[in-house]
Amino acid sequence: MEALPDDVILVVLEHLPLEDLFTSRLVCKRFADLALAPDVWRRRQILDYHHHSYHQKKCQVCPALRLAPRVNRMCYDLSKKHRHPPYTTTKCAAVELSVYLDGSACSARAAVPVIGNQVELGRLQRLYLAFYRDVTPGAEPDVSLLLQTVASTCGLKKLSLNHMFGLQNLTRLSTMASTFSCNTKLESSLTHFHCGVQLGPCFENFVLAAHAATLESVDISTPSPSTAELLAAAPKLRTLCSPLLTGMEALAACQSLSVVRLQGGFCVTAGDTSKLPGAAQFFRGANQLREVHLKHVDPCDGVDLVRALAASGRSRVEELSLVCSGRKLGKVQPLLDALASLPALRCLEMKSLVDGQQVKELLQGIRAETAPALRSLILTPTGHLQCAHSWVHSRVTKAVLTTNPLLHIQMKARTHGRSAYEAKDCRTCRVKKCHDGHEGDWEVLRMSTIFVGLSSCNDARHCFEKFSRNSDDVFWWRVDL
Repeated sequence: MEALPDDVILVVLEHLPLEDLFTSRLVCKRFADLALAPDVWRRRQILDYHHHSYHQKKCQVCPALRLAPRVNRMCYDLSKKHRHPPYTTTKCAAVELSVYLDGSACSARAAVPVIGNQVELGRLQRLYLAFYRDVTPGAEPDVSLLLQTVASTCGLKKLSLNHMFGLQNLTRLSTMASTFSCNTKLESSLTHFHCGVQLGPCFENFVLAAHAATLESVDISTPSPSTAELLAAAPKLRTLCSPLLTGMEALAACQSLSVVRLQGGFCVTAGDTSKLPGAAQFFRGANQLREVHLKHVDPCDGVDLVRALAASGRSRVEELSLVCSGRKLGKVQPLLDALASLPALRCLEMKSLVDGQQVKELLQGIRAETAPALRSLILTPTGHLQCAHSWVHSRVTKAVLTTNPLLHIQMKARTHGRSAYEAKDCRTCRVKKCHDGHEGDWEVLRMSTIFVGLSSCNDARHCFEKFSRNSDDVFWWRVDL
């Protein structure tokens, strides 16, 4: 053992479980010193959170906080029912800090010194706050102080505030945050800002204004009338995720912006179309975009925005997705006309936009001359399909793959729990007899939805992965042309 150099022992110690690492300190003085070397701890996590209790025993948290020189991530549950190890006095510096709050004054008061301690240690770059309950009555002053502490934290690269367990309507938190104010002047450092909690425009606008020089990715849920103007002043902004913004046309001048995700849902008042003209003007002038995702939008509004995107004829969008809610699209042809003016489009996804019959119209309209760069098409038709596998035999499928052999089609079919080879009332498959003898060969589980991949090449999954991120759990079939 004495012949082994320290570098080799450090590599071994780096991969030991935490409990074994503490045990190794009892071997000899040399191991006791090496077990506390920074390189041994730089990739480790301290998870003191009840949902991660299976990762780390509670008895290991306090020794780690007392002995470890540094870790990659610390995850703390600061609820009033949770015991609090020495978070505020530890000398263990973390790059990433995640704090889970229950909305009580106790948890808010505990979080402030925890964050301050990590800031003083000088390695904190990523901060996450998650609320799994609304603010309790009487806790507003403490939560307000916490938000001021978070907003005035220097040196952060990433800041994320979110809710847990699908909890979106944090009424008291939203009301309290509407009066947020902070007079601290910060040096711009933040590159990623995510606010999935409805904190109101005051908090979000302060962060956007203070870090405009360095922001690269912004994800907000409650924009204000001045949000678009603040974002337009961010020279490095690359990714934007938000509801429709007032005055969104100002963002067309942001040449670094390449990915836009616009979403409807609870943040947009039903029937409010006052922001659509500005969004359409933005898409007409934003020729620098590479990815556009429209989520939970009305089908007609979504198609109008796609037509605005294609209006200039100079669009460089490579990935486009429309996830619609409510009624289906009335006519397919306007969408096909717009797609013909997107020459760089490589991946197109449409969810809950067209039914089974409109899928056929869409496939008939996609040809190599109208969509020369298109390589992946992801469709989720409305309604339910009797047999997902029947698309393999469809004449329309064969026709579109004949004219465009490089195209890969992924169909998400709602099958009422039937497997791909189990729909006995499918006329197409009954004639082809493709269900017979295959039930045991294909391990396709019963599920409410099934992803069916169609392609004319032999290695469809490998090809599809190059053009899309949604290739997991897809059952691919080769279509013989």
